[in-house]
Amino acid sequence: MLTKLYELQKNDPRFADLDIGIGISTGDVIVGNFGGENRFDYSVIGDTVNFASRLEGLTRHFKVHLLVSLQTFSEAGPGYIARELGLVKVKGKETAGANRRRRRRENDSVDPAFYRPASTAHSG
Repeated sequence: MLTKLYELQKNDPRFADLDIGIGISTGDVIVGNFGGENRFDYSVIGDTVNFASRLEGLTRHFKVHLLVSLQTFSEAGPGYIARELGLVKVKGKETAGANRRRRRRENDSVDPAFYRPASTAHSG
C-alpha cells in the first residue's frame, strides 16, 4: 500500500500531499454482520482492532507510516528489520506496550544499523 502511495505521489501531483498511517496488531477479533433491523454492517471488533487503531493514530506522533506491535513483529518471523520506538501507553490499556516501526525486509539495500536501538547502533 505504501509503495503504491509513493508511486501516486511521484506520478500525479494531485496526490502529492496525500499521506497515510497504518497500525498492525495481532490477536483474536470478532468478525461478522452486526446490527439490527434498521442498520446492518459487516465489521471487525475487539481489543486487537482497537489496539491497531491506536497504533495507527500514533503514526502521526512518531512521524512514520507504519507501526506494528511487538507481538506482531515477533510472530512475523525473521526477515524484517525494524526500529524499536519504546514503550507507549495507549488509551484503553493499563500497561505500556513495546512498538516497532517496520521499515523493510532484510537484504533490500537498507543499512541495518538504522533500525537498531540507539544503545546498540554504535558498537565501537
